[in-house]
Amino acid sequence: MQTTAPPIPTPRKSRRRWYAIAGFLALFLATPYAVMFISEWQHDRELEQIYAELDAEDPNWRWADLIANQPKPSPDERNAAVQVAKVVKLGGNKIQVATKWGDAAKNTNTRLSEDYLEALRAAFKRLDPKSLEEARKLMDMPDGCLLMPANEIPWEGVGTLFLDFVGVMRLLHYDACLRTSDEDPEGAADSCQAVLYAAHAIGDCPVSMAQLVRIAGQSMAMQSIERTLGQGDVSETRLRALQSALSIEAEHNGPYHAWRGERAGMHQYYLLQRAGKIPPFKDSRSGGVRGFILDVCPGLYMRGYADFLRSQNGMICASQLPEHTQLQALGALEDQAQKVRGSHGFLGSAYDDNIFPALRAFVWVK
Repeated sequence: MQTTAPPIPTPRKSRRRWYAIAGFLALFLATPYAVMFISEWQHDRELEQIYAELDAEDPNWRWADLIANQPKPSPDERNAAVQVAKVVKLGGNKIQVATKWGDAAKNTNTRLSEDYLEALRAAFKRLDPKSLEEARKLMDMPDGCLLMPANEIPWEGVGTLFLDFVGVMRLLHYDACLRTSDEDPEGAADSCQAVLYAAHAIGDCPVSMAQLVRIAGQSMAMQSIERTLGQGDVSETRLRALQSALSIEAEHNGPYHAWRGERAGMHQYYLLQRAGKIPPFKDSRSGGVRGFILDVCPGLYMRGYADFLRSQNGMICASQLPEHTQLQALGALEDQAQKVRGSHGFLGSAYDDNIFPALRAFVWVK
């Protein structure tokens, strides 16, 4: 009897290769998220330590606390900041002198030429006469302070506020120069006093630009006073008032208030970014492979914030040192910041380019 042999079973193909490929792909896709998770965990532990130190040293260092603890403003009729706003409304901050003014303003020991005087008078004729009248009222307003609005997003809605202060102070500076040339030193001294009180109205405003504007006002006032005293006599009463105002300005630590405000504002931006309320900072290098990685794992781009916060703390500490040691401390701080920036490698950090403008601006002024 003939029997048929059963068919030989076909060997089952191994799936190990597909499992290996699938495992590799899963690992490839999961690695960036694992790196991001570990990086953010380390980043959060680092920040918690910095927060604890800051809470002990400066309990009101956060943006909301800083804004809530601003000084109570003076009544409007005595508030120099409110008076500056009145002058701005009248267009007094837009005075333009149709000639090169820088050299003439610096040479305080020489009289202005007829060309400069003519340019000054023409500039004043183009303005509403009430603007200068309102601006000169500042000479009797030693009180007042500029307050920042209590917005969740720092510095939102500020616009040209600080530049408006510059325009009003420039108006008074020009008026003092013109009155000195017209042999009215007492009137010129009044305008010098108004410049100082306009600068004083900036107060402790927690913005670098605001404190730089206050310094600009101090410089304009000094130039005006030098010109006035070099070319005429001023009453003892006005001299005492000028001396008192100059002493207040000399003791004011603008960099401290500026950098303390910048630290609070940048920290608020950082919190808003992490909460997804505003997009992360971008820079000119975003794009390509780097941009793709940062879009997928935005936390990697913000990992440098702890280093940035340390740098800002260092700037605040440096601002409280004796003046002759501040520049050395700031220079060392910038060198350290450059090294930290280099350690961030290919991906960099969203905060790498944000510390240097404020730092260099005040170093240049110093």
